[in-house]
Amino acid sequence: MARGIFAAIVWSVLLSASASAAVMPDSSASKRAQPAEPIKIELCEAWQTVRRAEVDSAEFVRASERLGEIVSQLPPLQRLEAAAALMDRYASENVNAAALELFGRDVSDVDEIRRILFDDVRSFRHRVLLRTYFSLCRDEYRAPQLSEQAQLTMVVLLTERIESLTGKRVGYGEQRLLTHLSESLLSRYAEAAETHHQVVWLLKAMDTYALAAPEGDTFAASVGGWLELRSNPLASLEGANFASVDGAVASLGHWDPLVRWKAAYYLGRQARRQSEVVEAVWAALADPRDEVRAAAITVFAIAVDIEPKRVVEKLVEILTRDWGVTVQSAASVALSARADQAKQAVEPLLEAFEFKRGRYLPGNRRTNSILMALARLANRASKEQREKMLELAVAKLPEAPEGALRLLKALGPTAKSAAAKVKLYRRNAYRFERQYIDRHVLPAMGISAAAKIDD
Repeated sequence: MARGIFAAIVWSVLLSASASAAVMPDSSASKRAQPAEPIKIELCEAWQTVRRAEVDSAEFVRASERLGEIVSQLPPLQRLEAAAALMDRYASENVNAAALELFGRDVSDVDEIRRILFDDVRSFRHRVLLRTYFSLCRDEYRAPQLSEQAQLTMVVLLTERIESLTGKRVGYGEQRLLTHLSESLLSRYAEAAETHHQVVWLLKAMDTYALAAPEGDTFAASVGGWLELRSNPLASLEGANFASVDGAVASLGHWDPLVRWKAAYYLGRQARRQSEVVEAVWAALADPRDEVRAAAITVFAIAVDIEPKRVVEKLVEILTRDWGVTVQSAASVALSARADQAKQAVEPLLEAFEFKRGRYLPGNRRTNSILMALARLANRASKEQREKMLELAVAKLPEAPEGALRLLKALGPTAKSAAAKVKLYRRNAYRFERQYIDRHVLPAMGISAAAKIDD
C-alpha cells in the first residue's frame, strides 16, 4: 500500500535526479564524507513532510519538488549516507524502501556498502539501511531497483562479511542482521544457486560459519536449516501442500516468509487431525530461530480450536518475555485470533507494564504488539481493566502509535476523555495515522464529524 502512495513522488524524484546526473562530474574519494548537516536536515524535513501531508496538497507538491532538487544535487558517493538519514527504525519496510527508491537505481557505492556492512558499531539507521537495501533483491522489489550486477555484488559483500565473522562470537543483533540479509539474497538466488559462482561461494561461507559457530548462534541455526531444506526432498512444496508433515515442520525455518506461512497453514489444517502434529509444532516454539518460533505460533493462530488454555498461556508468556520482535508480533496476532478464549490474558498483559525489580519494561515494539492484542480483548475486560487500558494507550501513544490507536478505537466511548490528547497527537501524525484517527478512532469515541478536528 505504501509503495502505491509514494509512487508519484518516487518517480518525480527519479526523473529529476536522472536529468541532473547526466551533467554531474564524478566525485572524488575526498567527497565520500557525510553530506553537509544542513543538507541532511533539509532532506529529512522534506521527507517527513511528504509522509505527513495529504497527497493532493500544495505542501506535498512543494516537499516532493524539494526532495528531487536535493537528491539531484548530491554527489553519488554521498547518496547512501543521505539515504541512511531517512531510515526509520519503527516504520514499515515499504516506507523505508520508498525512501531508498528516491535515490535511483543502484544507489550504492560498493565501498560504502562494505564500510557499513563491516562496521561493528554501526547505527540503527545504518542497520535499517542494510536490511532495506538487501530486501530490494526480493521479487516484489527486484525489477526496477537493482541491476543483476548490483545484486551479485551484494552476494559477494555478504560472503566476505560472513567469512570475516567465522569462528568468532557474534552478538545477537548481528546474528539477526545476517539472517535478514541472507534471507533476501536466498529468496532471489537459492533455487538456481549453481548458475552463479558468487552464490555457491556464499553457501559455502554459510556452511563454514555454521560449523565453526559457538552453541546458541541463531544465524548458524538458520543456516543449518536452510542448507538442509536445499537438499532434503521431504520439504518439497506443491501449492500449499507439503510432501510430509516433517517437511512442513522443517519449512517453518525456510528463508522465504511465504513458504513459512504456507507451512504454518498446512500444519494448522493437519493439527486438527493428528495430535502428533501439535506436539511437533509445540516443540518448534523452543527453537532458537525467531522465524521458526513465529511460524509455529502462526499454526496456533490458524488452528484456533487446539488446546485453548495451554496455547493462550504460552502466547502470553511469549508476548511478554520472548526477545524476538517477529515472534512478539506473531504472538499478538495469534492471541487476537483466540480472543474468545483469552479473557484471562488481559491481566498479565497489563502487568507487563508494571515496574518490578529484575524485570525489563516492554520496549516500543513489544509494547505495540501487546497493545494490538489488548485491542482485541478490550470488550472482554472488566471496567477496571478497561480503565487501565485507557491510561496505558494514552501514555504509549507517542512510542507505539499503531497499537495505542487500535486500543483507543476498541475502547470506544470509554476513551472519549482522551480525545483531546489524540487530537494533539494528530497535529504531527503521519498521513495514514491521521486518516485512521479521523475515520476510526474519533468516531468510535462518539465524536461527530464536525467536532473531530476542533481543538
